[in-house]
Amino acid sequence: MSASNTQSWLMNYEILRLVNQCRRLMDAEFGEKPLLSDRAIWQSLGELAGRSRSRGTQRVYAELRLALLKADDIDWPASHDPANDEPVPSQRMYRGRPVSKPAPAADAGEVLPQPVRAGSTRKTITYRGQTIEVA
Repeated sequence: MSASNTQSWLMNYEILRLVNQCRRLMDAEFGEKPLLSDRAIWQSLGELAGRSRSRGTQRVYAELRLALLKADDIDWPASHDPANDEPVPSQRMYRGRPVSKPAPAADAGEVLPQPVRAGSTRKTITYRGQTIEVA
């Protein structure tokens, strides 16, 4: 398994505790806190641990690597390979369904024309990403 394909390590309490401790120490030292959802979190943690002057940070990072090797959850790649990344969907999704893109915002002085329907009192409401016509 590779780091970019699985995030099963998020279910392991010990590993997650060490990752969060490592992130806190790196945030305190460098002002950078790698995101758990970042695909390149292992490269970020490795780079920051390598630059760190704190023995505590380096110790926690070494414990993290040891825990991951024991758990056999992840292979530590030598470098990040963008070919292994999953493609990012081009369309916005909400709860697994595609959402239409919002209309471009108008300038403060510009008035957008509104469609006029004779004898119609229907309103269009957008609720949770869905457009609904209400009478």
